[in-house]
Amino acid sequence: MELMLAMLITGMVGVTVASLTVSLANAYGSGEGYGDALQGGRNMLLRVSTLGREAKLVTACSPRAVVFWAGDDNDDGEINRDELVMIYWDRTGGRSAVCMQRVDGSNNPLLRDVIPLDTACQLDQVTALLSQYEAYRETVPLAEDVLDFRVTTDVPPPQTRAVMIEVTLGKPDRPVTLRSTVALRADATAQLGHVGDEWVLVPSR
Repeated sequence: MELMLAMLITGMVGVTVASLTVSLANAYGSGEGYGDALQGGRNMLLRVSTLGREAKLVTACSPRAVVFWAGDDNDDGEINRDELVMIYWDRTGGRSAVCMQRVDGSNNPLLRDVIPLDTACQLDQVTALLSQYEAYRETVPLAEDVLDFRVTTDVPPPQTRAVMIEVTLGKPDRPVTLRSTVALRADATAQLGHVGDEWVLVPSR
């Protein structure tokens, strides 16, 4: 009963997790590995849901990654480099994890430079922007032992209002699959406009 009430309250304040289903195919019992995988997946989905609560926009997406304009921290009405956050599946160096990546601009004004919306809508450009100043890049693993990670949206960025995430974790013979649909606030969609073929932010009046 308390869990249902908590979920209702969460939906009312804007972090709407429309569906969270756990597929237990080929996963039996309650072994330690299964429990760790399940908890890791749940924690990851909660982190992404919390990010979605405050996100101004989803700027870019691929089947394996999604980029949020996490918030207008300095209230300038523009996207700054250190306000972009990427959630992605990292499969480098033998690793298999869902990670969150951003840069810390608190002590470096260079990392607060304005990024045009059309640039933020290109995943390869965002990856390059986050990698340019490696010393200030923050990469946080959200879930380990990931077997598969998929991202879809209701409509393409930057007009996205819902992000669907599916993650499969654990061992190949005992996978755990979790699915979540996160409804986003995405209040900056009202500022979207075009100049030629490029997306731009139109100042609010």
